[in-house]
Amino acid sequence: MKLKLLKNKIGQMNQVFIFLMAIFVIGLIVFVASKSMGQLISGKCDVDSISFKQNIQSEIVENNAYGSVNEIKLPVPCKYTTLCIVDPDALITSDSYGIGETILSTKMPGAFVIRNSIKNNVRTNIFLISSSDGLVEEVGYVPQVKLDVVSGNPPSYILCVNASAGYFKIRTQGLGKFTKLKATN
Repeated sequence: MKLKLLKNKIGQMNQVFIFLMAIFVIGLIVFVASKSMGQLISGKCDVDSISFKQNIQSEIVENNAYGSVNEIKLPVPCKYTTLCIVDPDALITSDSYGIGETILSTKMPGAFVIRNSIKNNVRTNIFLISSSDGLVEEVGYVPQVKLDVVSGNPPSYILCVNASAGYFKIRTQGLGKFTKLKATN
């Protein structure tokens, strides 16, 4: 009788051990899988950013045929919510300090980085901004950009477009050598 009881207890302890090992293995699998998914998502964001840079630059350059008007839709890369484009004339004007200060006074996320870029004559005129954490990514420089410069003191040389339904929508107007950009509604 005692031998049978002892065998039952050992059998129960084996089941507990097997159960704990199963929980450990399942936990390990979940941990490794979630880490791998995080890396995949991060890699996808990097690919989205690179393809966005190539797409916006090629769209601006390709839509410069005089008189052509097009609406382009660029997919929003990952966490970004705003696309800001600075007219290259702002980078070479003598009042780049005033233009930078005007941008800073808008209090928009990323204004500090954009202002510093203009003030320091950095050759970057396209920026992506994340409103959730204020992260600004410098996308690149396209000298063929022209904007409707809003008069003022100093004039506004920046166009910011918010993402809508997963896209940045911009209207292009070909001017021959340049492409004029406007936000679409």
